[in-house]
Amino acid sequence: MCQFPSTYAGTPWRLYPGLDPGGLKLEGGTFVLEPGIYYLGGGGLDLTGNGSTIISVEPGGDGTGGPGGGVLFYNTEIPGAAAGPVILNGASADIDLLPLDDSTSSLAGLVIYQDRAVSVVGDDVTINGSDSGMVVRGTIYAPAGEVKVNG
Repeated sequence: MCQFPSTYAGTPWRLYPGLDPGGLKLEGGTFVLEPGIYYLGGGGLDLTGNGSTIISVEPGGDGTGGPGGGVLFYNTEIPGAAAGPVILNGASADIDLLPLDDSTSSLAGLVIYQDRAVSVVGDDVTINGSDSGMVVRGTIYAPAGEVKVNG
């Protein structure tokens, strides 16, 4: 798993699309996500860091002008790594994501796509907004799973 623990709080990171074997867990820091598809090969996605900032940007952007570009988290499994849940916890992290913006792709407009053959135990996708200003735009596709949205 690609994990940034809470001890990284306050540290800036730039993440690029590609395969993340074992999933992605962002617990501490400021994360600027370059546009594209992030393949979560087992393990899922966990954006729950207390005080973390996660923002999608235009290529090379820094997020100061707000979100840009677009990302897609493709949740699947790979041999030896079962798929995990997708958790976006805006109650503890500042999350601002735009969907994939690629007019040549059939996945354009999606922000989370869970493999049709995947279903995890419990809620497949959980979005917690609480009293945050979390912004997640786009379509969430989880045909064999459950999506839970909390205020």
